[in-house]
Amino acid sequence: TVRGDILSGIYDRFLDRAKRKQLGEFYTPPSVARYIIRRVGIDRKSRILDPACGSGTFLVEALRELVGQDLDRGVAEFNDVTAILERLAGNDLNTFSGVLNHIQLLWQILSLKRDIEQHGFPDIRVTSKVNSLVFPDQFARLERFGEIDAPEYTAVIGNPPYVRAERS
Repeated sequence: TVRGDILSGIYDRFLDRAKRKQLGEFYTPPSVARYIIRRVGIDRKSRILDPACGSGTFLVEALRELVGQDLDRGVAEFNDVTAILERLAGNDLNTFSGVLNHIQLLWQILSLKRDIEQHGFPDIRVTSKVNSLVFPDQFARLERFGEIDAPEYTAVIGNPPYVRAERS
């Protein structure tokens, strides 16, 4: 059983500190992400974006906030969980972080193994290689990031990258 964000701390520990600083990558403890998510006041109908999601702490904690107890008790319905996942979106400049985010979100729902075997893994709306701090050009709209870069969110949450614009 995997609960919560377990890979971010490992990623943070083993990625070179100088490289993390250069990229503006800083680990947000899950307790801080949970606090922010609860203060924002999301519910199961909320659409949530983390435009600099890293390895997924905020998105994992949002999923846990919305359906974590049902998953833990074994009463979560596959359709309900996939509906929540469809309303979570993220992006990170670092491809490896985006992959970790996918893995972490999918780990949260492995208790739904039979449904996953029958229906396949749900779509995870997390992209990478896009700098979400700059205005995208017309071609970016044609890529996956264009699907999630829309004014449809109830909450934009996360820990922004700490980089100066001139380094971008």
